[in-house]
Amino acid sequence: MDRIKAEHPAPAVDAANDSIIPERVISNPTEKKKKHIDPDAMAHDLYHRMRQTDP
Repeated sequence: MDRIKAEHPAPAVDAANDSIIPERVISNPTEKKKKHIDPDAMAHDLYHRMRQTDP
C-alpha cells in the first residue's frame, strides 16, 4: 500500500487544492490578472493534456 500511495499522491493533493483554491480566487478577484503560476496546477493541466493526446 505504501508503494501505491508514493507513486500516486495526486488524489489527496487534488482534493486539498479543490477545497482551497476556489475560496482564494473568490476572495481575491485580482489574482487572475496577476497571472500567478501554481506549479501544482500546471502539472495537473499538463497531466490532462498528456492524457487527451493519444500517441
